[in-house]
Amino acid sequence: MQTSFTNPEILTRLEELISDSEQQWLEFQKSPGEIKDQVSYTRWSTSCLNLLDKLSVSTNRFVVEFEQWAKRSEGRIINLGAALGA
Repeated sequence: MQTSFTNPEILTRLEELISDSEQQWLEFQKSPGEIKDQVSYTRWSTSCLNLLDKLSVSTNRFVVEFEQWAKRSEGRIINLGAALGA
């Protein structure tokens, strides 16, 4: 049985999300504080949280921090740099 650290499907998905995060960061830097493509951003952030939840517990501090910085909600400012550790 493969562990999650050597599962090629998980590794491939992580690479895809990392690549997507780099693109999201480039776009975010063009207009700091503003998400131009909200559909793409929401798809990416939801996919990240889904994968993090599967690989860890939802109370893991990195999962919680990512969600706090990346989640869109009323009165909350997105800080994509903090979410990505940039």
